[in-house]
Amino acid sequence: MSDLTSITANARVRNPTVRKVVGRVFGWAAIGLLGAGIVDQAISQVDVSSEIGTASTIVIGLFGLWQLVVTDPNVPTK
Repeated sequence: MSDLTSITANARVRNPTVRKVVGRVFGWAAIGLLGAGIVDQAISQVDVSSEIGTASTIVIGLFGLWQLVVTDPNVPTK
């Protein structure tokens, strides 16, 4: 088995399973918010726009932070 440090030399989160799970959680949360926004616009009886706005801000902010701090440093340059 190879040394994990050599595979993820720049990773702040060295466990690839954790990186994968957290990335998927943020991704699915963003897709879920997109779906909720579409339903909110399509069905007049549903009005969750204020909640979607707040949740979207939090999810997108955390997703962007995760991308910049964890994912981006671990992408090979060559």
